[in-house]
Amino acid sequence: MVMRFPVATWTYGDVPKFKKDRRIQVKKTEDANGGSLEVSIKSLQCADQGTYFCAIDTYKMWPLKASISIITPPEDSLRPSFPTEVFEDKVANFSCSGQPGYPSGKLVWKIKHEKDADFKQYDFYSARSNVSDVNCIRSETNTVEYQFDMAWNNTKIRCYIDNTDYFGEGVIRLLPYNICNRVRAQGTINHPYTPHKYIVCGKELNIMQCPGQHVL
Repeated sequence: MVMRFPVATWTYGDVPKFKKDRRIQVKKTEDANGGSLEVSIKSLQCADQGTYFCAIDTYKMWPLKASISIITPPEDSLRPSFPTEVFEDKVANFSCSGQPGYPSGKLVWKIKHEKDADFKQYDFYSARSNVSDVNCIRSETNTVEYQFDMAWNNTKIRCYIDNTDYFGEGVIRLLPYNICNRVRAQGTINHPYTPHKYIVCGKELNIMQCPGQHVL
């Protein structure tokens, strides 16, 4: 990063920054018309972000200024979390976490129903975003509570970093509320999606692991 000012004294706020940081080099030149300063900053850091002013010490005038804004690219490391058991018409909770890029990156949701050809952006009404900016790195967690009906069965849900191809994906597979209609009370039925699991039918549906099978 190089900044040039056609005046004599360069400061960051009220502090002569070049006197305190060896990453900063200042080259001063003089000619018949006055002089100039060339300021070079190596290995920009988050603390370098801000507005830099240059003014003549002995002359009262508006200083010249230059601004530095730090931009951190997004990380392709999204961490979505989807429930493994989703019941029809029951509230399900899911979330996605990642680093979408500083200073303006954000996470968005896209869905693809079973009969759809492409993914489309979807704004879940209950989506809540928690954003933290530390040392010019943005971290975001987006959480959703949603009540799915059977029209959502086998729907793919993706969490994207907006304006990128980075995403994490999950599939919503619903257990219908009437899955036990043909089973006697406290009877069992094979799990329709997950091998080595079964459902115990009663007032509540209980998902059980088959004997001898271990959860990975």
